[in-house]
Amino acid sequence: MDETRGWLDLWRGVSEEDAKGSRRLIGDVCSGIRLVTDDDGPDDPDEVIAMAIAGAEAAEATADGLDREWALYTPQQAAVVASARLLRSKRPEPPWRS
Repeated sequence: MDETRGWLDLWRGVSEEDAKGSRRLIGDVCSGIRLVTDDDGPDDPDEVIAMAIAGAEAAEATADGLDREWALYTPQQAAVVASARLLRSKRPEPPWRS
């Protein structure tokens, strides 16, 4: 497994585990995005626009959240956030491009 795949597995694992729990916030948000980014990827203008807007709003909210003193409680939470942010710049090819 290459380094990028390890980062991907880290934050996707958190999403999948949360989807099984009672709170489900992480899993529900990620599942909603995956409805558009399925195996075929975003394939019409509305889906591409929706992903661009969601990405911009998520980036802004993440920056605002991380600006608060108690945004994260544990090193594991920090690792998940860092892996998701890092992967954006080092992500593997999406399945629909292979």
